[in-house]
Amino acid sequence: MISPRERKFLLAGGLAVLLFVFAQWGAKPVFFSQAQVRAEIEKRQQLLEGYQRLLEEKRLSEKQFDAWKEAYREMQGRLFPAERPALASAELQAALQKLAQASDVEIRSAKFLPPKQVETFAQLAVELSFRTTLRALKQFLYRIETYDRLLVVPKIAMTAAGPLIQVNMEIRGFAPWKGEKARSGQA
Repeated sequence: MISPRERKFLLAGGLAVLLFVFAQWGAKPVFFSQAQVRAEIEKRQQLLEGYQRLLEEKRLSEKQFDAWKEAYREMQGRLFPAERPALASAELQAALQKLAQASDVEIRSAKFLPPKQVETFAQLAVELSFRTTLRALKQFLYRIETYDRLLVVPKIAMTAAGPLIQVNMEIRGFAPWKGEKARSGQA
């Protein structure tokens, strides 16, 4: 018969075997499956964060694109609208006459240069020659700068001629290029 001492050892040994079997085939798989689930959840969270960043970048890109479209529309509004550069040149001439009259400047000569294609625009250039006072010249330049169409003064030469100033200047305006394809800088 089994003594109480041996019974305790057998019971402890049986309990140890049961704990070992439970740990190997019960607790260990559950623990590892939880770790795999956690790893999968973490991986999917990182993937979701990546998609959210991508979506945010897309939203920012769309906002930037909308801002560029608005700037393009605004710039198109500042161009001389015309079907041909010659018509835009005539509109430029009329605008310059109007600005000169408003500034008390009498234009003595105006020489229109041939239109040039610059990127997708027709560059219209006019060389003006006139005599005026310094105050009238200042008003004329201010009106050119604040005119609703885009005007640029790349060249200006002044010489004193008594109380008046002799001014030779080039003024450029821009219109959409609607002519045939030409190399940049040529008509």
